[in-house]
Amino acid sequence: MDITLYGMRPSFLKNTLLLCCSIFIAFAALAENTVKLHGKITNPATDSVSVQFYVNDVEVQAKNYAAHLSNDGKFSLQFPVADEFTSIMFVHGDQMTELTVKPGYDLDMTLDAKNFDSSLHYTGKGAAEANFCALHELIYGSQLMFERNAQLLCTKDPADFERSLDSTYKVEMAFVNEHKKGLDPAFVKFWSAGYRYGTYSVMLIYPQFHEMNKQHTMYIKDIPQEDYVVLKDVPEAFDDDLLSLSAYQVYVNRLYEAGLNKAGIKEKAFDSLTHFALGHNNMPPKTADFYAATVINRNFKFGTLASSEEAVATYKKRFPHGRYTALLERNLTTKRKLSPGSPAVDFAFHTLDGKDVHLSDLKGKVVMLDFWASWCMPCIAEMPKAAELEKSYKDKDIIFLYVSVDEDESNWKKAIEKHNIEGMHTRVAGAMEGPVAKEYAIQSIPSYYLIDKNGNYADMQMLRPHDGDKLKAIIDSLLK
Repeated sequence: MDITLYGMRPSFLKNTLLLCCSIFIAFAALAENTVKLHGKITNPATDSVSVQFYVNDVEVQAKNYAAHLSNDGKFSLQFPVADEFTSIMFVHGDQMTELTVKPGYDLDMTLDAKNFDSSLHYTGKGAAEANFCALHELIYGSQLMFERNAQLLCTKDPADFERSLDSTYKVEMAFVNEHKKGLDPAFVKFWSAGYRYGTYSVMLIYPQFHEMNKQHTMYIKDIPQEDYVVLKDVPEAFDDDLLSLSAYQVYVNRLYEAGLNKAGIKEKAFDSLTHFALGHNNMPPKTADFYAATVINRNFKFGTLASSEEAVATYKKRFPHGRYTALLERNLTTKRKLSPGSPAVDFAFHTLDGKDVHLSDLKGKVVMLDFWASWCMPCIAEMPKAAELEKSYKDKDIIFLYVSVDEDESNWKKAIEKHNIEGMHTRVAGAMEGPVAKEYAIQSIPSYYLIDKNGNYADMQMLRPHDGDKLKAIIDSLLK
């Protein structure tokens, strides 16, 4: 006999209840992985607010969530966060404040825009940690600026550098110890680790930065061994629990490269398999996975197609359940598409002098693409050599196309004028997150491509103007 309940079969009712439970669990999980930030701003400077942060992984992704203010200055934001803790910037007008948030936080903010830092206050879930961040911002500024500020100490000799850096670190730890009462212990660990690994990261770049300042150039030929003495105080301190911490990721990516440079093995700096072995043998599993994928992803820019294919195959063998397999395979496909002999990805652009052009319109000429930005110091450092290169090929069948990823048009134009950058100029939409930058796999700048007269990619070694004769030899071969 077919038994029904209110016209429904028991099996149907069971499945419906299971579906409802699944939906409820899904919504509950969604709520747990979001942060709510709402509040009221008096004397607002603009009619909007935004939250900006980076998802720090093998490929850094910028996140931006905005909301308009109501007539009485109220706003409400809700955004997803995947990691245990995420450092974000709250922006209103030309002012901002940093706070570290956790999934599930529900914060109510009040502030007077005329007295931004001193009036900032939070209530609600996560308020103790948020108010700690606000107090730190008021007294010491953003935690995110610690490493950048610490880099200024690299002008000092090794002993003075270490003393000054240690003193700076102790000041931060004293602040934590003074104000940690009532804070989530996991937050205290995360915050403190940011300074610990930020300190290590600055020590790892000290030899290069010290010599850059000493020699007044970004292109260092030799680093004296005495500059490497600071590396002895940087431990191998890997911790899978800190993998979402930006400072830890930077430390992981710098540690072995600094050691190889000290040993004089510079040609191995971007050798994926060399780093593979070091990471696989010495790091805990999640960190080793992250490190291997990061090195391979970086090698896509500097290495050959064959070396990239070998590296991805090795990764898949050593990490059969690796978190980054799909990402690496996708970027390897892009690498193949950008390899010598493949047709250059066409794109339309508007030049500085008002012309509408397609890259394909330049066939018949060799094209050197230079992806750059006004705020990029290495990009600007290349410009004098780029000017020399252009001058040596005057009246030849070559076009130097400078593709800016500047978000601000005025900064772009000012940089061209200030540095007297000749050639063909354009600025692409979306900056480094835009479609052109994505098509050309621009993860860092400057980035260069050579395109032959047939409109095909001619070189994938990413030689810079500073490489001089090596680059000119390739250009000369394309002009024949």
